[in-house]
Amino acid sequence: MKGQLLLQLFKPYLTPFEAEEIRAEVKELRPRMYLILEDWPWLEVRGLTELRAKALVEALKARGMKFKEIGKK
Repeated sequence: MKGQLLLQLFKPYLTPFEAEEIRAEVKELRPRMYLILEDWPWLEVRGLTELRAKALVEALKARGMKFKEIGKK
């Protein structure tokens, strides 16, 4: 089953370089849709399996990003 992952990022938000890196990583996961913008407090990815969503969250934590998981369906 595929779902949606919505994260609220805490400051500092993504730099242009970080946003581009994360977009490339997420694109490899082949989601249905994703919204990853620089200097924006939200990160949304739709159409990932639960296992891939969990792996993405762990990868973001490993980068040292601070966020709160708002929604996961």
